[in-house]
Order: sequence, then C-alpha cells, then structure tokens
Amino acid sequence: DDTYSVNILVQNNFHELKDLSVKFDVFGDIELSEDDFIVPAGKVAYDKEKQHVVWSVDSLPLEIDILALQFNFDFKSKNPTQTDITSNIVLEAVDTITGKTVMLVKDGLKFDDLVIEL
Repeated sequence: DDTYSVNILVQNNFHELKDLSVKFDVFGDIELSEDDFIVPAGKVAYDKEKQHVVWSVDSLPLEIDILALQFNFDFKSKNPTQTDITSNIVLEAVDTITGKTVMLVKDGLKFDDLVIEL
C-alpha cells in the first residue's frame, strides 16, 4: 500500500489573525482518523462519515510566519480515475487590525501536488 503525506501551510505576514479555520473534504475510500493529524497549533476535528476536516486556530500572530497541518493516509481501495485528494481548501480568519473576515479559497490537492500554501 502507498501512504500519502499531505501538508497544508498557512503563511501570515500582513496582520495578526484570530479565529482561523481551514476546512476541506477528503476524497476516496481512505483510512484516516483524528490521530493521524499533526498540528503545532490549534485543533483538528475530523468527521469520518463525511470525510470533512476542520483545523481551528485561535490566533496567528505576526511573530509566527507559518503554521502547518500534516496528515498521512492510506487508501483502503483505489479508484484509478481519481485525481483529486481534497475538495477546495477554504481558509477563514478575522483580521485583528481591520476587524474584517478574510477568506481564501484554493484548489484542492491532487496526487501530484500534496503540499498547498495558503
């Protein structure tokens, strides 16, 4: 079996952010649990039935220029026509200077590109 390693990087060099969330769905017949997620900050909630991931971080100060979410998974069965690993990845946070909600949507991860920077 092939094990896939996914990295989602959140970079910040503008304003301090609070109430940050990164949300996406994982596709395919995979073996994945909350224990498979490695996060240096915040917490991950994984709905196994819906294959929905939410990474929540209370605050991202400017002193921290990058945060990373990593997880590994295996396929229980492979679909040879599957090219996408995740849905679009949606980041939402509140800019502490302007008070406005920031939203960023990136294309989902594919088998040939398992790292995404937000």
